Amino acid sequence: MKALRWHARKDLRYEDIPEPSPAPGQLKVKVSLVGICGTDMTEYAHGPVMIPADKVPLTMGHEFIGHVVALGESVEGISIGDRISGVGYWYCGECYCCKQGYYNTCINQGFTGLLTEGCMAEYFVIPAYACYQVPENVSDEAAAMVEPLAVALHAVHQGKVRVGDTVAIVGDGTIGL
Repeated sequence: MKALRWHARKDLRYEDIPEPSPAPGQLKVKVSLVGICGTDMTEYAHGPVMIPADKVPLTMGHEFIGHVVALGESVEGISIGDRISGVGYWYCGECYCCKQGYYNTCINQGFTGLLTEGCMAEYFVIPAYACYQVPENVSDEAAAMVEPLAVALHAVHQGKVRVGDTVAIVGDGTIGL
């Protein structure tokens, strides 16, 4: 299959790599559309920032929409053919941070397209817990924005923003919009 792989600063390559197989608890996704995050641009221009040296080359990307084509063992609630999007964080569920509900600070975390293989490929694998079924009336373009929307909603919840509050939004990128 084809994948966009980060090799070094300003060195992306469109390459043939083997198709992944889902491990227990994972989904194999046929990618329909991906978004290009500011993090992807930072890694391209200035990396490695988050990409570990021992993971290079690495398929980039964590904003996506696609269809499930294979299920790892023990996946429930998602079926082959489901249209899904999701978020990039992989977490263990066992460490102190996870048990407090702070999955984004898991000490054993992975992150699609930065610490693990990403979605800028024909197929990729992702934990089922990180995915959400997308209704057919939602466009691919809108569905690929699930991850940045989740980041923005997290900020609203952390800031305890209520209807009628005045807030400052700094930046007019995907998340700020």
